[in-house]
Order: sequence, then structure tokens, then C-alpha cells
Amino acid sequence: MRRGNGSEPSSARTLARMPVRLAVAGLVVLAFTAACGTVPASGTGSHPTGVTTTSHHGPPWQTRAGSEQIATRLLAKLRLPAGALRLPQRPLPSQLRRPGSAMAAKDYVDRYQLNRLPMSVTAALRYLRAHAPSGMTLQGAGRSSSGGVIERDLTFVPRKTPWGIESLNLTDTVVRGPGGHALLRSDAQVIWYPARSAAEHLIAADFSSVRITAFVAGVATHTVVRTFASAAVIARLVALLNSQPASPRQVVFCPLITVTYRLAFRPVAGHPAVVVSRYGCTGDSITVGGVAQPVLADLGKLPALVDRLLHLRQPVLRQPVSPHTASR
Repeated sequence: MRRGNGSEPSSARTLARMPVRLAVAGLVVLAFTAACGTVPASGTGSHPTGVTTTSHHGPPWQTRAGSEQIATRLLAKLRLPAGALRLPQRPLPSQLRRPGSAMAAKDYVDRYQLNRLPMSVTAALRYLRAHAPSGMTLQGAGRSSSGGVIERDLTFVPRKTPWGIESLNLTDTVVRGPGGHALLRSDAQVIWYPARSAAEHLIAADFSSVRITAFVAGVATHTVVRTFASAAVIARLVALLNSQPASPRQVVFCPLITVTYRLAFRPVAGHPAVVVSRYGCTGDSITVGGVAQPVLADLGKLPALVDRLLHLRQPVLRQPVSPHTASR
């Protein structure tokens, strides 16, 4: 059973070693909605690291190839002690077949390397803590024991996340190897924002009104419906939707959903209708002319704006926090 830094069981790790992305126990949402009939939005630029990515003037996005480059560069920042020996990628030692901590998403890459360190596990951990990769800081630590094998790990995160990246970390997993020397598996893990489609970039002038429907569950289940023809309201909603990146389609744990939303934008002649629906806790699905587009990542911005427009008050949910990461 995995344990944290103290004596508490760590089938759920201590919050100190969790990524910043926190989620709440409840309904599991896997936002793997297909991007049917979509075309990536135009406009690319150059990231300071040399990785091809989008312009900084729009929602962030990245590619698998760019994310692999970022992961490779992250591994190059490892600071290892003198006498460290790089090991082949295969075969993996049985106790290092998986990293000590892993993220879960569709748009996700993990690149790793193995090293043998000329010191004990305790000394290796002490060294790695004191020699964080350049530009990174220690986020937390974990420990597990299975079949007599004790694994210890450290997770480092960047002080500044690269453009187009949703999550980025480097996890060092350390176990005892032959002769008492430490074996180290270092994993650079990246979740990136995929490209949005050109079709889901909205223009406020293309719509004459928006009909907002809120389905409110609870003791007195009811529906709130309002239609807004105000150009200012339409522009606010369009600007918010245009600012959101496409979802990396990660696995998250949602709270009990008490309000769901549907926004139906009525077009002026010659333009397609747009419908935006929010049924989970981190994403907004969008259809343009009846064609599904990439789900947009949203950590509460759209509900907050809609609640203000409809004068809704959300109930306070008091549920335990659970990790965004998946632990072995």
C-alpha cells in the first residue's frame, strides 16, 4: 500500500504531493468527446524554448510532437550525482515498470530515463531534493510498499508552465537495486491543450440573441430560462468562449452537479446556430451548425458568468478532495 510522508495510508496521497489541479470526489468525467469535422485554428508562433506552438494572442494549444520535445528537454535538466550510470530503456526493472505518480489524460505523453546511482536510496533522495532540475521546484513526495519492495518518489513542477501546456512535472522514482545502490526512474509527464477548431471561434455580430437554460436540481428541481438580445451580453459570452482552450480530455473527479446549462445562440441570416452545453465540471461541449467541435476546457468561468446573468446562487458543496493524479 502506498503511504505518504507520515504514517497515514496513502491510497490517497498527501495533498502536498498532488499536482495543483485539484478535483472533488464524486462523479468521474472522462472528456473524450470526439472533434468531429473540425479544422485546427490558424496562427502559429515560436515559443522561447524553440518548440512550435500557437500565437500568444489566442487560447493556448500544443501538439504531441511539441510536448515530446518539452518532455525531452525536461529530462535533460536532471541533475545527477557524479558516478551516475545511464541504463538502457529496456528491460525495465520489475519495481520500476511504472512511475511512482502518473497523470491521466488523452492528450498526454510520458518520457523517461533510467539511471543507477552510486549511493543508497536514502542518500539518493537527499541528493535529488537538494538538486532540483533548473527552473523547477519540489511539489511533494510519496512512498509505497508492495511485495517487499519499497519505492520512494519526488515530484517537481516548473515555476512557469510553458505556453500550450496544461500540466507538466518530473517524477523521480527511487528503489533499492543490486548491491544496495539506488535505481532511479525519471519521468517527464506532459498534458497539453490540443488545437481548437476554426469553426468554434465565434463572432458576436453573427448572433441576434442567446437563450440560456439552467436546469437546477435539488429539493425543488426547476428550470430557469432567459433570452438575451443585448449585444453586450452576447459579446461577453462570445469573448469568454473564445478565450478558452480545447480540453486535454483528462480524467477528473467532479462534485455532485446541481446545475447544468445550455446556451443556444440564434444566428443572423447566413450563419450557423451554435449550442454550448455544460454537463460536467471542467468542460463545455459546443456544436456549430449541428457539428460537434472540440470540448473547451473550463474550470468554472462559464457557470460563473451565467449565474450572474440569471441571478442564480450555487449551493456550497462540502466534499473531500481527491487527487487529479493516478497512483500505482
